Amino acid sequence: MQRAGIAAGVGILLALALWWMTPGPDTGAEVDPRVAPLLKALNEPQQVQVADDVPPPEPARWRPVSCPLTVDIVGYKKDLRVLMFEGPEPAEIVSVAADVQNYELKFQAPVDDGAALVELYGYERAPVVWWTEEDGATSCAFARDPAPAPMAKVTLSIALPDNADYDDIYVTGCGVPMRVDWAAEAHVAEYEPGECAFTACRRHLRMGVCGETVAVELTVERPVALTLDVPDFVPAGLALDFGYREDGLEILAVPGGSVAEAAEMELGDMIVAIDGEVLADMNPGQRRNAIAGPEGSVAALEVRSADGELYEVQVERQFVPK
Repeated sequence: MQRAGIAAGVGILLALALWWMTPGPDTGAEVDPRVAPLLKALNEPQQVQVADDVPPPEPARWRPVSCPLTVDIVGYKKDLRVLMFEGPEPAEIVSVAADVQNYELKFQAPVDDGAALVELYGYERAPVVWWTEEDGATSCAFARDPAPAPMAKVTLSIALPDNADYDDIYVTGCGVPMRVDWAAEAHVAEYEPGECAFTACRRHLRMGVCGETVAVELTVERPVALTLDVPDFVPAGLALDFGYREDGLEILAVPGGSVAEAAEMELGDMIVAIDGEVLADMNPGQRRNAIAGPEGSVAALEVRSADGELYEVQVERQFVPK
């Protein structure tokens, strides 16, 4: 009886392998019926919506799956997802959150035997299948291991001001750089091809200010060299004692002689906007950029008091030593 389960798993693997080597739908090669629609839908991205990290609507219909790996992809597992159809009559492709532990790929899959594609930044999509053995155990295997995808090479140089140090510089944009190397004063890395935008920033304590964003089309065939600018001033801040909250910056202390006291702020007041930009709409990096500016520049703050009243104050940015 055990052999029957093994034979079923091998049959799925063979069918999936045939599908993977098939150059098109008209070659006549056998294609696993569960996998062919997935391939077709993913090859026509304009006609399909991929829903990310969809929780199983009916936990009883899903089961944990572990697939052994022979390649080390732990360093990039935060960009890992498993694409599959939800249900026997799929209306959309769902992206199931996955993890990598001890050379095993772990994710939730439907209780029915099936197949999916593993998508990982910097790697080509890899097909994976799972099936039920005769004794009820779940088996899983890759039709082939994830292989590195063709990447676009980018050389990033920084136009460093005299008052800045490379240790204070960071670059954002375009996902996770692959196979990073540092040569002299240039950052050499490989990224997935496509439209990309790079921004160089300089940090000081918890603040950061950024230069102009440079957009570029990355291709495998043509390496790109870019020079990014950063502001020529050391970031100065609001000189306020605040804590980061979901809807803004909460004033945590109002000591005597402080900027907060001079602005008549009170403990628990919430800064909800800086220079007209709403903090709740910003990510952490954007908030740091809003706080920081040249020393002596004035920040217009919109503040919400504990009783919900809104008021405005202006605060001069001050340099805060490390």
